[in-house]
Amino acid sequence: MKITQEIDQCKHVSSKSDSGYVIIVSVILIEYITIVPMSAFGILYGQFLASVGDETTGTEVVLGTFIATMSFTGIIASPLLQKYTYRTVGLIGIFIFSLGAFIEIFSSIFYMFVFCAFMKGIGYGILDPTSYSVLNSHFDRKYSVVMGILHGVISIGLILCSMIMTYLVENFGFWKTLCIQSAITLLGFPAVATFNLRKNYKTSKKLETSQTHPSSEVDLDLQRYSLLDDSKKERRRRSTIVNENFIPVILTEETSASVSESGIKNWLVNTVGLKWFLLPKYMNIAVGLAVTWSCEASFSSLLRVNLNNLNYSSYDIAKMSMVFFASDLLAKLCFSVVSGLCLINNRYLFLVTMLLLSLSRTAFTFRDGYVWRTITLTLVGLLNGLMNTSLVLVISQQYKENFATPFCLYKLLTGMIYLITGGVAKTIPLLQRDTVEL
Repeated sequence: MKITQEIDQCKHVSSKSDSGYVIIVSVILIEYITIVPMSAFGILYGQFLASVGDETTGTEVVLGTFIATMSFTGIIASPLLQKYTYRTVGLIGIFIFSLGAFIEIFSSIFYMFVFCAFMKGIGYGILDPTSYSVLNSHFDRKYSVVMGILHGVISIGLILCSMIMTYLVENFGFWKTLCIQSAITLLGFPAVATFNLRKNYKTSKKLETSQTHPSSEVDLDLQRYSLLDDSKKERRRRSTIVNENFIPVILTEETSASVSESGIKNWLVNTVGLKWFLLPKYMNIAVGLAVTWSCEASFSSLLRVNLNNLNYSSYDIAKMSMVFFASDLLAKLCFSVVSGLCLINNRYLFLVTMLLLSLSRTAFTFRDGYVWRTITLTLVGLLNGLMNTSLVLVISQQYKENFATPFCLYKLLTGMIYLITGGVAKTIPLLQRDTVEL
């Protein structure tokens, strides 16, 4: 009876609590001071990068460094979330991100900006899974509504950020705007301070009893595919053992090396969570999410460039981009309303949205007319909003009690696929150019 009460105390906080809504505001603030300004990267850094070299190449390198680092940091965030509280992990993330932002103020060469993008990528790579894990722990059925509102407010920030950044650069210049942006990142500290002190459920000793009676399909799968059945025995080994006469015997170098190797393997498989890669169902979901997000990121980031290469005027590009982002915002707000009225299976929604999104992007390339491209961009924007909102919910709905580790490993897969798709996208034009020259 006592154990049951302790387990109940460690369950998720009710969504009706006031702290849950404070967490929503905090997460929105964190997104506004970290990832939203990256949407206006070219406006802020464009002239500086052009003065030190090629603006296009410099933008690709800096943004690519940030995205890749952010994704691969999942391998660090997963063990941190298992060992420390959400608040502690969040403070680590915002500290690293703010440090990278302030170092940028004193940077005068291109490689320093790449290094700062690397630091900010690590910081945001820790903050992102922490923020979603906190939301996941505070909300249950209303989590879909919360995600719709969250992404809708972020979309508003993405739309307004370009105008605000243009105003700051024109009136204050590059370096002062950089100082303002760096100072704003300090708001992340009080925002992260609102995160609850509760540790991830895996680290709570009160829940260890539930491992002997798995109550979900995930627990059964993890036991079935466990790679270290004798991990407890390995952890009990020490540098000395006791023989039959109770005389300490020193282990040989080979035995010590074996114990060390076993410890590293145990850390990678259990603490980092690489054993999840042995679950076919999880791999199917994670790879699908990672591939879809990588394609979306490539399409959205290169939208203005592609429209400019198609010889559209700046005015037409601005209108088409506004239609795209407005459709994205409308879809997220509609998703929030509908999910509040009925229960949505986010996995099926994501699957249908992904298929329709692929067809819409393909249709975008079929014709060159302004009206046709505007209509297809509207469809892409609507489907893009649904896809982005339901992406995190797919993991939350399937792995509610194990959210942090599956999400971090999904980010790791995203980084790998993003690097592969980015390399292929850059190789194809080079091959085409060589073919034309031949």
